[in-house]
Amino acid sequence: MVRKTIKIKTRKKKNIHKTTIAVGLLLFLFTIIFLLTLNVPSPAVSQHVSSATYSIKTDRFYGSIINKVYYSGLGAVIADRDCRTGSDGLTTCIGVIKTDIGDIVEFKYTHDMSIQPCLTPGDRVQIISEQNGKATVVRLG
Repeated sequence: MVRKTIKIKTRKKKNIHKTTIAVGLLLFLFTIIFLLTLNVPSPAVSQHVSSATYSIKTDRFYGSIINKVYYSGLGAVIADRDCRTGSDGLTTCIGVIKTDIGDIVEFKYTHDMSIQPCLTPGDRVQIISEQNGKATVVRLG
């Protein structure tokens, strides 16, 4: 009778051990699969980013200066206001930038929010003005 009890306990321990290993392996595999799906961009996003003007190295915004303070140089964004999304899915905003010499530049620009976030207060930028009122603002970081 004692031998049967010992054999039953040994079988139960082996089954519990096998079950624990199986559950652990399944959790490990699900974790790996989940992490792999997070790092793979969808094809639609990849195609869209390649055709846009946005890139991590050069974060450029194209638009016009609306308050007639034409300035080329460095500054800091102090506000981004009046953001409105049009029927084409693009967002038009007015970035308010304080230049390093103290002038305020109001820069109206249009961008795709899904790939390029708005200018944010505190962003350091470089303003490149053109004679016709057009300008490019490059976010420096």
